[in-house]
Amino acid sequence: MPAATRIVTGCAGLVLGLVAAMVPGGAWAADRGHITGTVIGADDAPLAGVTVTAYTWNDFGTQLLGPVVVTSVQTDASGAYDVSNLLTDSYAGADHRDYYLRFSDGVHAFEYYDNATRITVSGGGPTDAVAIHVPYGTTVSGMDVQLGPASHVTGAVTDSDGAALAGAEVTAYSWMTEGTTEHTPWGGGDERFSWQAVTTVAADASGAYDLGGLAAGAYRISAHDPSGALDDEYFGGASSVDQADSVTVGAGGTAAGADIQLGHQLPPPTTMPQHLTLRVGALRHRSRLFLNVNPNRASGSWKFRVQRRAMSGAWHTRPGVLHTRGRAETRTLDLPRGTYRVVLAHQGGRLGAVSAPVRLQR
Repeated sequence: MPAATRIVTGCAGLVLGLVAAMVPGGAWAADRGHITGTVIGADDAPLAGVTVTAYTWNDFGTQLLGPVVVTSVQTDASGAYDVSNLLTDSYAGADHRDYYLRFSDGVHAFEYYDNATRITVSGGGPTDAVAIHVPYGTTVSGMDVQLGPASHVTGAVTDSDGAALAGAEVTAYSWMTEGTTEHTPWGGGDERFSWQAVTTVAADASGAYDLGGLAAGAYRISAHDPSGALDDEYFGGASSVDQADSVTVGAGGTAAGADIQLGHQLPPPTTMPQHLTLRVGALRHRSRLFLNVNPNRASGSWKFRVQRRAMSGAWHTRPGVLHTRGRAETRTLDLPRGTYRVVLAHQGGRLGAVSAPVRLQR
């Protein structure tokens, strides 16, 4: 069996894992597997143009390990799909690899096979995706799904004066797994969950938005001003997804009134500002960050936030605004294993700063 080359790059949502292996001459290796099936709607009619996305578990590195996107295809006019060129080697020399399929078209409710809304390590729950075992070099057929009517979350985005924000980017987040701390999904490591982006839409000229294509469940909603003139905000008046209020919607239903008001950012300084200097590092042999703002320079109380990097590469802001005090302030923060950075906004006529990423390991 030829060695596989695995390339992982960040993207919105989950990490994109491009898994490719070529034999001499450019032909695909004979050990490639396929998953095939048909997608229909509630009226049993075939659905064309549905995006079928295949995920597997990454099995490399020492980071938090979780589902990565391998490839995606679309259904044809008959609703049929063929997810091809799948690796069928697996962990510890097993003769198969597990895959998870997600079906979405923005019109019907998205679904993971089979009638599920998320991927988890343990599986078996009523909303957990079913792993599809693809044996060495074979085709697994009959992976058919029926998509139900979409659920919707609707609302409006305005600024602090109540003016509509046309073009505001509104995102729905769902509680999903980031992965496990072990090298394989059955390794017994701690599974970690977080609110991860499911879909994003743009508000219309009146500031109204309609997040469609959702399955029944609980979501958290954010709004972002693409111009950067206004701070991001989450439904419920929160500044982070962890602090936001949840919006629950039933199957095929609409949760209306999820309005979000964005506040103005601090105006830019009118005089030539000084930059806040920022040092962030990991304390040796401990899961703590140390933070030093303006070391040996101006004293003061500075506000900052801590962000943690998700598997997708996106930075998620942890709850709460923290403060330094006095000159050469050093703070230590006890945090779970992961990659972090510290963000300081414009304060006191000084420009803010963002630290370099720091990796914490227990």
